[in-house]
Amino acid sequence: MKGNALDAMRVRIPVRAIRFQATIAIGILILVSIFPPNLQAGGQYHIGKDQGGIYMQTDQNGSWYIDPTHLDHFAVGETGRYTIGSDPGGTFIQTGRGAKYYINLNALDEWERERETFNARHQAAGTETKVDLLDGVHILVPVALESNGHRIQARMLLDTGASIMVLHRKVADRLHLKSAGKAKLLIAGGKILDSDIVSLDTVGVGPIKKKGLQASVIPHNGPEVRYQGLLGMNFLKGTNYRIDFDRQVIQWLP
Repeated sequence: MKGNALDAMRVRIPVRAIRFQATIAIGILILVSIFPPNLQAGGQYHIGKDQGGIYMQTDQNGSWYIDPTHLDHFAVGETGRYTIGSDPGGTFIQTGRGAKYYINLNALDEWERERETFNARHQAAGTETKVDLLDGVHILVPVALESNGHRIQARMLLDTGASIMVLHRKVADRLHLKSAGKAKLLIAGGKILDSDIVSLDTVGVGPIKKKGLQASVIPHNGPEVRYQGLLGMNFLKGTNYRIDFDRQVIQWLP
């Protein structure tokens, strides 16, 4: 699954001279060297590296990517103490070596606003699908099923381990589906079930629609569950998407 940078990136509070490029907040560290007049509480910092570049991570005030022109002042793995202060030039972070870096502590709010704008744009464009969570980790997806002139909405469990879609018998009966063959279905726990193979006219989730997909039909025995089947890989194959667990949506990507 491809990720979206605004939601998948580690949130860092960028420094002054903030800019947004391709909707990603990039922080710039600006190096100066004088002693601050008003120091406040700080904490520990370390210098690290990820796909975005070299950054300073603090234990109290977020983190910042370091401007490439100042990389000679830092070494990956470096640690030390820092304090936060302010002067007429703005808010800054000062290391134990006395070096001072102006930062923008309001940039996180700006980043959040950018993210909200991005998400609203995706939602308005119909590229997001609201989902429900089962036990906090399993994704329940609203799926539109059509066959033989019948159309129903079913809630299905997203399962990347299922090679084809699976429908409970009651759903298949509502769509008047006829068996096109038999198959053995291996389910969780190693149990093998006899199943019918059926063909659906269309299967749709949000903006994604596919035609002529096959599904395996099984009876559901036991306690009532919140889903009526499995959304398997014959639907998910070839789609790029990201699941935002916090907002409980699937974001469909180009």
